[in-house]
Amino acid sequence: VASVNINPSLAWKLSDELSIGAGLSVQYLDATLSNAVDSGAVCLGTAPNNAARAECVKAGLTAANLEKDSFAEVSGDSWAFNFNLGLLYKFNPRTRVGLAFRSEINHELEGEADFDVDPTLQQFLTAAGSTAFTDTDVTADANLPASLSFSVSHDLDDKIQLLADITWTQWSSFEELRVKFDNPAQPDSFTTENWDDVMRYSIGVNYQHSETWTFRGGLAFDEEPIPSAEYRTPRIPGNDRTWLSFGVGYRLNSEVSMDFGYSHLFVDETPINHTDESIGHTTRGLYDSSINIFSAQLNWHFD
Repeated sequence: VASVNINPSLAWKLSDELSIGAGLSVQYLDATLSNAVDSGAVCLGTAPNNAARAECVKAGLTAANLEKDSFAEVSGDSWAFNFNLGLLYKFNPRTRVGLAFRSEINHELEGEADFDVDPTLQQFLTAAGSTAFTDTDVTADANLPASLSFSVSHDLDDKIQLLADITWTQWSSFEELRVKFDNPAQPDSFTTENWDDVMRYSIGVNYQHSETWTFRGGLAFDEEPIPSAEYRTPRIPGNDRTWLSFGVGYRLNSEVSMDFGYSHLFVDETPINHTDESIGHTTRGLYDSSINIFSAQLNWHFD
């Protein structure tokens, strides 16, 4: 999945203490999903009688024969819009609080499905008069969640700034992942998600060592929206995450500065016990994962 977000915004300073802002987001989303297709399950499901099912087995089209698996790839893209609102209140020169809301964004993706069908399975499909698993156009809806954040910053002195943030994300809007095929012989591909709304909690500190150097550190806990192992899929095997982050900023001059950051994500041990709703196969296992994120940023200030 790749996305590009264009978010022009306006801000108004209503008083020395209170500022508000608003923006409109234009988002481009491009997504590609791919997976193996159990040729044995397709053949046995298509066969009209026991004799035909016996021919499937004789030809090696069984669930145990992975060499006969077919392959499907679905891709699509979409443009969609949402809005964001913000508020900043300064209690005093050292303490500020902020509130930010971003609305849900609803994508209606359009694209195509490409199938690479095992030749033996294709013979059975042709003999049965089935036009399933042929390349076709597709559509899919993707509802990305609304979020609400509350943040606070406090300057202990001229060098040390403390920060904290709480963010609620409405992942309950992601109820299912359904791909609809223009080919009437191809049933919808769908996965029930039933994700939960989640919270993210973070704290951080900035240390202004000098006019040139700034050092940063932070800790965050990020709840996982997937409700249980039964809803967890190999495509998104997520779980609760703890972020440990460090960063450094270097100012070259009054106009140009650079920032570098590193985050390590500790991910809880992740069980999976998911049954595919299309063919009934169950995936059971345990994921053990961690994530490293490196970032670099160049800032140019214009007068």
